[in-house]
This record gives sequence, structure tokens and C-alpha cells, in this order.
Amino acid sequence: MTKKRIITILSSLIGIIAFYVGFYSMQHALSPVFENMKFTSNLKKAAKILNKDCPYAINDELIIEKISFAKNRRLVYEYRYIHYSKSDFNLETFKNTITQNAIDLLGSDNTLKGMRNKDVIYEYVYYDNHNEEIGRTKISLNTPIKAVE
Repeated sequence: MTKKRIITILSSLIGIIAFYVGFYSMQHALSPVFENMKFTSNLKKAAKILNKDCPYAINDELIIEKISFAKNRRLVYEYRYIHYSKSDFNLETFKNTITQNAIDLLGSDNTLKGMRNKDVIYEYVYYDNHNEEIGRTKISLNTPIKAVE
């Protein structure tokens, strides 16, 4: 196996692990926000609360740069790899991996049940160490949870 292939595999695994750790730690902050006021307003507040801790280092390789609210009930998480460039990744595999991981995580997180079937979109955007986009996925929390364009 070439050194570049090993780096790509390791960085993908690091990204997957980091995604799980970051996802659960950041999502925990969302649950109290959804208990009052209007739903869209709560999404905006949740994004502001979560973004206060950004940038947030998931590990030595990946940070959450920003969490924001966008129109149409969309929460956007922007990640950046610190030591890897876009050329270090197989982009198709990367997109498929982040999409499936997001679907699995969002589907198994009980704290998000109050957001189900309310047209909420989670968007995950990953950038490399030169701030070039590596991959992006959008996941709908409507039943069934699935990727959307």
C-alpha cells in the first residue's frame, strides 16, 4: 500500500471517529433549547449556542470551524482538516462515508426526536487545510432520515 493510500485511509478513519465524538458532544447542547418558543427560533438559538464553542477541536486532525443556522430550517456544521489537503482523499468515498455516518447518527440520537418530521436539514461541510471544500452532505430529519440535495 502506498503512503498516500495509508494517509487517506487513516484520515478517513480519524474523520469518522471525530465525527462520532463531535456529533454526540455537540448535540447534547441542543436538547434543552427545543423545549420552549417557536421551533425555527429555537434552531437559530441552538446554532448560536453551539457556535460559541467554535472553533472546537475534535482531535489533532479535525476541528469544527462554525455551526450556523441557514434558511429553510437548516443547521450547517463546517469542519476543517488541519493537516490534510483535498488531494489526500478519495472524494467519492469520503462523501459516501460522511453521508452514511450522518444518517446513522441522526437516526440513533434520541435527543433529536423533537425535530423529526419538521423539515429540519443537517448539513455537514468539510474543508481541507487550504479551506478548499472536500465534501458536503445534507440530511433530512423527516422520516425516513435520508440524504437530500
